[in-house]
Amino acid sequence: EVGVFSAGFKIIIMLLIIERVFHYVFFPVISKQFIHTPEKLRSSFTFLTRLLFAITIPLTFGGIILADNLINFIYGAEFKGAIMIFRILLLYFLVAPVNTIFGYGLVSINQEHRFFKVITYTALINLILIIILGINFKGQGAALALFVSETIAIVLMNRELKKFVKFKSLKHIIKPFIASIIMVIALYVLKHLSIIILVILGIIIYSVVFYLIKGFSKEEIRNLKQTIIQK
Repeated sequence: EVGVFSAGFKIIIMLLIIERVFHYVFFPVISKQFIHTPEKLRSSFTFLTRLLFAITIPLTFGGIILADNLINFIYGAEFKGAIMIFRILLLYFLVAPVNTIFGYGLVSINQEHRFFKVITYTALINLILIIILGINFKGQGAALALFVSETIAIVLMNRELKKFVKFKSLKHIIKPFIASIIMVIALYVLKHLSIIILVILGIIIYSVVFYLIKGFSKEEIRNLKQTIIQK
């Protein structure tokens, strides 16, 4: 059971590199804005949330529909027990990077005590849930405990951060959700193809649909490039 949980979690750890990239690129920018141009924080956090969801939603949806193909390709048929665990962990991945950005946001505006308060609460909740769900449902229970505790954490982090920065967080998940649904339908129909081809097709389909429904404006993309260059 530990082996199949580890199999799914290793893939999630690789995906969570996204967190580190966002921290490296955007944390210094947020810190500077708090000191010099605090009026820009609202638009920055709104855009960061949109950008993260535009990445994590398709990865989660695509991973869920292709979980069996992916696990079989990487580990072999003997790890089929990791498929459902991996799907649940993908839900954890959906919210974890956004929660991390909210946490970094609190730290960047000198609200470390609020950040650690939320971390402490959710760590205790996670421990209790892992004990209860892990005993009863083993690997799937442990994965579910991570997802539930991370969801609670994102709600608390969001609430604490919005005491200082008023920004929109959930309004902008509609377009990546629509593009991801279309991608999932296509992947389901073409699921007999190899996993490598499916991944490539998924990226292309999502990107094209997201572009057509104007997921981001040209000005937003231009601002993103400037942020990365100035960083």
